[in-house]
Amino acid sequence: MRMLVIGGCHTYGYGVRPGQSFVEQFGRRLEQIGAYVEIDYYTPFDLPVAASLVRNLNLDQYDLILLQLGNYRLQHPSAFKTLLKNRMQTAGPKPDPIKWTTPVRIVTLRSQSQAPFPTGPNTLGKRLKTGIKIMALKALDMTRNVERLNEVGQQLSNVMHALHAHRRKVVLLTPFPHLDPVTYWLRQRGRQLFCQIGRQKGVSVLDTHLYIRAQKQYFITGDSGHLNAIGHELIGLYLYDFYQTRLQQCAVEETLT
Repeated sequence: MRMLVIGGCHTYGYGVRPGQSFVEQFGRRLEQIGAYVEIDYYTPFDLPVAASLVRNLNLDQYDLILLQLGNYRLQHPSAFKTLLKNRMQTAGPKPDPIKWTTPVRIVTLRSQSQAPFPTGPNTLGKRLKTGIKIMALKALDMTRNVERLNEVGQQLSNVMHALHAHRRKVVLLTPFPHLDPVTYWLRQRGRQLFCQIGRQKGVSVLDTHLYIRAQKQYFITGDSGHLNAIGHELIGLYLYDFYQTRLQQCAVEETLT
C-alpha cells in the first residue's frame, strides 16, 4: 500500500518521538493486518499551494491520499486585521514542479527547528481582548466578511477539484483544535467548512474535533497548538478505524453495483 501525505508539521510528528506521529501509528496498524506500507510525505504544505502540488504529482501510484490542511491558515495571526483582508493573490510560494515531484525525508524534517505556539500568561487584559476579537469575528462571519474563512473555503475547493478523479481514495482531516481561543474559533469554523465541502465533493472527512478537545492533556506542555503523544495516538487510532469503516462501505457499494 502506497500512501501520499500532504500537510503540516503534525504529519511528521513535530515535538514527539520518532514513530509517535499519527501517520506512523496509522501505518503500523495497517501493517499489523498484513499491509506493506510506503509513505510519501509532502510537508510542510498548506492550502494556498496544495492544489498546485497535487497537479504536479502522479496520483495514480497511490492507494490512499491523506490530507491534513488548514492549520496554518486558521490560526490567530500577530496582526489580527489580516484575518479580514483578502490575500488570495499573495498567499503561499509559487509552484516549483521540480521540487514538488520529490517527497521529503521525515528524518530531515525532524532535524529542523520549528516554532512552538507559546501559551503565554492568561491575564485579565488578554482575556478581554480575546473576547472582543471573537465577538467581532462572529459578527463579521454572519455576513461572510471574515476574508480568511472565505479564502480557506475557496482554496479547499480548488484542492478538491484537482483531486476529483481520485476522490474515492482521499481522506481529509479537519483542522486540529487549538488552545488559543481565537484560533480555536477559526478552527471550529474551518471544521464546518471542511465537512461541508468534503461532502459536496464526495471526499471522506475525518472530523478530528470528535476525538481531540481543546484541553492541555492533548498538547505539548507550554505549546498551545502542537499535539503531544496522546493526541497523536488518538488521531492515529481513530483514523485507522475510520479508514477500515470506509473500506467496508466501499466493498458493500461495489457489491450492490
